[in-house]
Amino acid sequence: MVSTDVSRWNLKVSFEYFLAFFPWAILPFSAPLAFYTGLVILFFLSFLYPPRSVRIILALCIIIGGAVSFGDTALIVDRVNYYNSYTALANGDLEQLFVWGKGVEIMTPLFWLVTLPITGYLDHTYFSMMHAVVMGILFYIWVEKYAIRIIQNMG
Repeated sequence: MVSTDVSRWNLKVSFEYFLAFFPWAILPFSAPLAFYTGLVILFFLSFLYPPRSVRIILALCIIIGGAVSFGDTALIVDRVNYYNSYTALANGDLEQLFVWGKGVEIMTPLFWLVTLPITGYLDHTYFSMMHAVVMGILFYIWVEKYAIRIIQNMG
């Protein structure tokens, strides 16, 4: 006979995985809805301390849903400036590396320069999506590596 503790744990984990994959079912139909659904589910699951794999599944859906939503919007001022710098870099204008913060913010244009041979020239939609995906992944890595430990040590 299986103990009730093991049965409850299996039910809890099964429920968490079901919730983690739920936004993925929405993603092909509505990226913004998948993004917000994933955020809400991640928020409420955080009270149950889900395993890392559940957080990663949700985070990837949130990142992709957010990137598609972000990339599919009208260009706003910062993204227009970023895209203009990206286009200039794609055309060989290396001075664009030092435009942001008088060269202090060299990492963003350097990233674009390094990815150009891999991605080729991207139109503004794909450029915005790539930018959002990279920002989201870097943020999530920081959360998993540092923030979760800090929060666990506080409690």
